[in-house]
Amino acid sequence: MMQVYIPFILNVFILTFLGSFAENRKNSRFFEYIILFSMIIISAFRYNVGYDYPAYFDLASSTDPSILFTGANERIELIPKVLLYISITLENPYIFFIISSLWIIIFLYKGVKKYNINTSYSLFVFSLFPLFLLPSFSTIRQFMAISAGFYFTSDFILKNNKIKFVSGILLSFLCHRSALILIFVFPILFIINKVRISRINLYISILLVEVFLLIINEILVLRLSIILKNILPLVGLSYYTYALNFGATLGGQKWVYLNAMISISLLFFLKNRRLIRDNIFYISSIFFLLGTIAEILFTPFGHSGIRLALYYIIYLVVIFPKIIESYSGTKKVIVFLLISYFIITLLLYTLYLDWSNYANGITVKSQYFPYKTIFFLQ
Repeated sequence: MMQVYIPFILNVFILTFLGSFAENRKNSRFFEYIILFSMIIISAFRYNVGYDYPAYFDLASSTDPSILFTGANERIELIPKVLLYISITLENPYIFFIISSLWIIIFLYKGVKKYNINTSYSLFVFSLFPLFLLPSFSTIRQFMAISAGFYFTSDFILKNNKIKFVSGILLSFLCHRSALILIFVFPILFIINKVRISRINLYISILLVEVFLLIINEILVLRLSIILKNILPLVGLSYYTYALNFGATLGGQKWVYLNAMISISLLFFLKNRRLIRDNIFYISSIFFLLGTIAEILFTPFGHSGIRLALYYIIYLVVIFPKIIESYSGTKKVIVFLLISYFIITLLLYTLYLDWSNYANGITVKSQYFPYKTIFFLQ
């Protein structure tokens, strides 16, 4: 069942290791490009991999483009709708998946390069951390928004380019309306840059809020679910009340606790003199911390909680590389191997659960199995 994923994991791990310790930048970039190519291949040319793949495939296979403007399809945002329209017009349903995959991966790649970190590490994290590349096979529109948002947010963080950032939010919104959560970047960066409090104290203060919310999580879920079931229909969002019926079990409650553990662990690294002075690492850590809080608060929405949080949790592709690069020599190798072990173990466990649930009839469709490519459908 792992004929594709195991070689992919080994390929990304080995190439990242070789690239990170290459003697010159040219050799490092060579390994980086192979990783990037591997990501594009496994994503762009997949067939029927991902929960939502059949729904998008059916739309892209339609002979009548007007289907995109009827019923529930009206909710599809402009950019994905244009891609679906192109697929229908050219009578090739695979165009939608190829272009959307390229959009996600290239925006992410270009965004990472702006932060002046080892891009191979970032590609490694995005490829193998279970919340990123593989889930993008299902939540296509949202990951198009997340990757574009990540790219344009970098201009705001690094250059304070508000116009480009607002334009980026608009572009992301045209991929998925949940991108509006990026508006909170404005007050977050204002607090980080203007409030006179030590970095470590600000992080601890927010972390205590997260821990408190985690402790009262069950009460929070129950109360918010009741409130939201009454409010959503009043504001024209009755469609989304379906998610409340699934509760936290569908939302992957395990990710709430895992991300909380990562938040607590980052406190240890913030004591590293090199990292605490690194503005990008600090901002990324705060983003991740607030993303985890958003995940807790939106737990009543099932999967919607983690999906909204991903706009900020995506900054793990900056955090982990920064941690690795804060060390040198043997320590750097050990830290890389420990982080790799953590990420790969999580991914294998996620893949195992997906297969196990499908094989035992718990889920109707496997999210990742069997892996097929459009080149070998027979």
